[in-house]
Amino acid sequence: MAAGFTVGQALDGLFTAEGRADPFPRYARLAGAGPVLDLGRTTLVVGYEQCAAALRDPGLRVRDVEWADREMPGWTAHDSTRAILGSVLSLDGERHAGLRAILAKPFRPRQLGALRPVVEGE
Repeated sequence: MAAGFTVGQALDGLFTAEGRADPFPRYARLAGAGPVLDLGRTTLVVGYEQCAAALRDPGLRVRDVEWADREMPGWTAHDSTRAILGSVLSLDGERHAGLRAILAKPFRPRQLGALRPVVEGE
């Protein structure tokens, strides 16, 4: 077992101060467990090729508002859940593509390069 972590410990540890300071042993353990990990209610994809395939698979869907209505009654009472499910991360298909097209322009290399002096404090 790489780095002495179980898969669950490696994943949970990413959310600790120690895991945020040095996540790489945990990443190694997760990657060493396989490119696709079935975690029960969710699947973790850690292999590059598998991630690329998953992102392009129209059969895979995100947990969206329809999922929340079905699986998490009362989800709208929680600010954090509303924020997540209202973001681009919780959109599929045409809705995701449309918003992504709008958001992509500010993240092009030229626009990001123009921010370098601000980010670096020059």
